[in-house]
Amino acid sequence: MTRVSGRFGLFLLAVALAAVTAVGGCAARERIAINTGTDSYIHSGADVVLYSDSGRSTETGRLDAAGGWQMAIPTAQTTATPGLLINNSSVANAIEVQDAGTPVWSVSGSGAVSQTGDQSVTGDLGITGELAVAQATAATTATPAVLVNSSAAGSALLEVRKASTPVVQVQNDGDVSVSAGDLEVAAGAARVAAPTAVATATPALVVDSDGVSNLLEVRDAATPVFTVNDGGTVVGNVLQYGSSGERLVASTISMTGTYTVSHGLTTVTWAMCTMGRDPDDDAGDAAHMTVEVSGNVVLAKMWQDDFVTAATEAGVAAHCLVIGTP
Repeated sequence: MTRVSGRFGLFLLAVALAAVTAVGGCAARERIAINTGTDSYIHSGADVVLYSDSGRSTETGRLDAAGGWQMAIPTAQTTATPGLLINNSSVANAIEVQDAGTPVWSVSGSGAVSQTGDQSVTGDLGITGELAVAQATAATTATPAVLVNSSAAGSALLEVRKASTPVVQVQNDGDVSVSAGDLEVAAGAARVAAPTAVATATPALVVDSDGVSNLLEVRDAATPVFTVNDGGTVVGNVLQYGSSGERLVASTISMTGTYTVSHGLTTVTWAMCTMGRDPDDDAGDAAHMTVEVSGNVVLAKMWQDDFVTAATEAGVAAHCLVIGTP
């Protein structure tokens, strides 16, 4: 039995009564019964069909006696006219689907869609506006907020496009490709954690560039402070020991007699200088040099070939290396 209640039931009752009156004196089977209570109902296997015309050529809705409500939207229906309109002024859900009395899918009065279980989509899912995924607080650590499970061999698991052009892809092997723009970490630290099982020959981080740009550039307030260029040359303040935090400062100077080497270090622990040419035994010319470290002062000295008299030769080139804490 299919039961219809309320004003819609009275409407169907009026439609059925009109149909019975039209058959004149023919004896009709019992199809309509009126209960003195609150319900009206139809039985004996009859369908209730709604037509949009008096000739009954255009069916718009059918209440199947076997169960289920069917709607047929005419081809001539305008775009602005919905096939089904639910005008809900209450706080209740506009639509609710239940499984054995338990709600499993609903549309609230504000249009929010809620569901339990999975939603299967064949084809594209077009969304205008923002797609927000709210993970429940009670969800376990192993339960992802968004799961993409692809069995395809060559397709990307996830692809983000701008004006139909792919800009970010997650490949089916887990690789992330950024084809336009920068990969930026706005908050927190960018961290590469290599699993324990990774082989010795497998690096934790690979920078592979086919162009002529720098392989790596580290900046401090937009100013490059450490660079690995295309040929592998490292430019920056290189530390002597990772544990001590000391810095190497190399410089080339031009001096006469003595010269105080500039280094910018807080504390000097070691220094060395060497002449930039071969020694000369002419009078007053530089033949060798020494370096004296006193506190934080590095003093380079040029000597004549007697190893006692300071050289008077001007503009002698020397190369110095100073090590200390910044």
